[in-house]
Amino acid sequence: MIKGIVFDFTGVVGSDGGGIWFEEVHPNPKSRLSYIREIANKSDLNEITSQEFALLLSKETEVPPHQIWPSIFEKITINNQILKLAIRLKKSYQVGMLTNYNDWFHDISQKYHLEKYFEPIVISYKYKVVKPQAEAFYNILSIMKVKPREALFIDDIDKNIKSAQKLGINSILYSTYNKLVEDLSKLWVKLK
Repeated sequence: MIKGIVFDFTGVVGSDGGGIWFEEVHPNPKSRLSYIREIANKSDLNEITSQEFALLLSKETEVPPHQIWPSIFEKITINNQILKLAIRLKKSYQVGMLTNYNDWFHDISQKYHLEKYFEPIVISYKYKVVKPQAEAFYNILSIMKVKPREALFIDDIDKNIKSAQKLGINSILYSTYNKLVEDLSKLWVKLK
């Protein structure tokens, strides 16, 4: 029986503001994508600070470091259907969030009052571990006090879903809101 539902942020609850911004400002974004993912991962792991991350992005894009996060932040949009769904799910389940992000995430959480919808919110930089690492999933399950088989994880990245499934966590690969509702119904998740 499912007791806890865990949402990813980027690509599920909110858009990938960093990806959108980088494609707009870099002359050849595809050629530098693997490097950008590498430094973003280091920032999400707290191996480099968000300020160091901004400096590295500045070297890539020639955008002044202090303008980078505000520019990314304005590109982030929230899926209000997911927020409404989270409120409905909270009537029957614990609803949390597990996201790979640096300390910039606090601005997103404050602006959109995410703690109203998701509790707990586990941000990778605080724990120095990112999805798809098993420890990332164990961290949130431990906080929520649910076993893997009692949890449901929703993410838009296949390798994260496969990692969760290997741990015995029920998982849904997110593509659209309507497909998510259909997949939740198949797992007998109460939607009202």
